[in-house]
Amino acid sequence: RCCGMRWRIRFGAVAASCLATTCALHGDGAICTRGFHSRARLALDAGSFAPVTGHRELAHTVLSSVCRPGDTVVDATCGNGHDSEFLAELVLPGGQLHCIDVQREAIEATAQRLRKAVAGLDSLHVSSGTRGSQEEGSRRPELGIGGIEFHCVSHQNLLGLGIPLESVRAFMYNLGYLPGGDKTVTTTVDSTLPSLRHAAQLTCPGGVICATCYIGHEGGEEEAHAVREELASLPQGEWRVCEHRPLNWPLSPILFTAHRFQVKR
Repeated sequence: RCCGMRWRIRFGAVAASCLATTCALHGDGAICTRGFHSRARLALDAGSFAPVTGHRELAHTVLSSVCRPGDTVVDATCGNGHDSEFLAELVLPGGQLHCIDVQREAIEATAQRLRKAVAGLDSLHVSSGTRGSQEEGSRRPELGIGGIEFHCVSHQNLLGLGIPLESVRAFMYNLGYLPGGDKTVTTTVDSTLPSLRHAAQLTCPGGVICATCYIGHEGGEEEAHAVREELASLPQGEWRVCEHRPLNWPLSPILFTAHRFQVKR
């Protein structure tokens, strides 16, 4: 049992390939998966290993490497709640999770998923974009496990949510349209770029921004190019920005990661 999670893997060919996070608290070579084990879908066949290359698994590995219980994290486009659930596993109890989406159906889907995944979550706090505003009939949950807040607003309104500057350990973006929803309602350059700029202001030293872009829909390639240019403009002495994509799958999603250094270089 490593860091309160259920599994740990010893160093070896499998551990080296799976990109799991080295546990800082167990220096004996243990790997702390911190919930990653349930999503990696490791493929073992007659001793062979298929490395994790999917954008979601890679993003979750990155998030696992920086997030700890008690951290503040933001799912800036919560959609159907898969990433929100993963983030909740990483930072609760004691942490703060902000789930943001402009579509009401996405907020409801995420809330339903988290109710099933997080024990004790039976009420919601849904803000309309400014700190303290609530919908009629909703209330902020009194949870011993920590705090989860839902914001039915555009992700470009991050600075209006009352989150202190340099306080967020991780941001997660899944851009494009809501899976299973109206494909004509998508994130756009006009909303995504301001959101990323605000996220950079809110990210704490040692934190990370993960953004997945989908180029197969109208406007997706333009948005991916804009995200690449925006993140690439972050100061080299404070950030390390990377792009992850399969080179032989031209329409595959693109994962961008921006790590903020603990100390300026």
